[in-house]
Amino acid sequence: MMKRTKENFFTKIALKDYKTKAAYEIRIKTWEKFVAEKVGKSDYIPKEMEETIEILQLFINWFSIEAWNNQSKKKGHSPNGVWNYAASIRKYLYYRGSPITKDDFQEHIELPAKVEKELHGLSMEEIHRILNSLTFDDRVMFMTQISSGMRIGEMVQLRRKHFFLHKDRIMIKIPAKIAKFKRARTTFVSKETGAELRVILKRKEDEDLVFGTTEVLKTAENCKGATLRYHLDQIGLGNRYEDTGNYEINTHSFRAYFITKVSRHDENLAKKFAGEKGYLLQYDRLSEDEMLEKYMEFEADLNIFDLTRKDEQIKKLRIANTEITELKEKQIESDKKMALMEQFFFKNIRKD
Repeated sequence: MMKRTKENFFTKIALKDYKTKAAYEIRIKTWEKFVAEKVGKSDYIPKEMEETIEILQLFINWFSIEAWNNQSKKKGHSPNGVWNYAASIRKYLYYRGSPITKDDFQEHIELPAKVEKELHGLSMEEIHRILNSLTFDDRVMFMTQISSGMRIGEMVQLRRKHFFLHKDRIMIKIPAKIAKFKRARTTFVSKETGAELRVILKRKEDEDLVFGTTEVLKTAENCKGATLRYHLDQIGLGNRYEDTGNYEINTHSFRAYFITKVSRHDENLAKKFAGEKGYLLQYDRLSEDEMLEKYMEFEADLNIFDLTRKDEQIKKLRIANTEITELKEKQIESDKKMALMEQFFFKNIRKD
């Protein structure tokens, strides 16, 4: 029987994505640091239930209040972070032989109340300021993210061969191996974004990365995140959340903008294009032509610099509102005339 060592635990989770594995590494190191200080042994694994509950609760209390958070520069960690650490350590201890199940954890462990912060939504003014501060390639990348709804981890892995011209729009086929949930999907970019994206695609070969700067996913993602944070600080948009110290605007904000805009039209379509889990999405099968037709229904809301179509829509609405107002005024005038005629009619009847 295989020994349940730390090394074998990581063998067990080898198929999970790199972010999950990296999170476990950090959390287990933090646990080892704690038990080394408390019991003098970094590889300490409690074997009895009472002992497991006691030491895990002490770890949670220490991590919640005393541990130093390098991001927020404050003592302790956010409640959400504490929950994540506690859940990971519980799974790790259970694998190593501690008898604490998920039910035991929920029954006996006390955790701080989770907080739901109000997330920052990008404004058009902020988008313009950010994009105008970036290099051409990075600007086009974030424009593509806004108009396609892709994750940054998917974007940095896209190759030239994943881009196609469908009618007069650029269509992107995201393969399952780089998509979250390992679910392949199709999305598009706006006509406005496509005009600039073509410049990058023309200088790429089929196997070339379009936006990524390295084949190492973690490094590629971190590079784009660091670039964005640098420019946010330079243009005065580097605000952070008070409870976590994380930037209010990040590489997920542009994808969130897409989902927000498209959800106003069709929430299920927003999830389909963005690769989110949704109700019965596996049965919602549209052809490429049908998907493009749906995409073009909300495309104007994803324009960043070319607001012509939006202006045209506003103009049409104003004309329609004016026409409705005029009709209402005519109706009111007609009703007044009708009332006068009725008064005259009844007066004449009484005279007769």
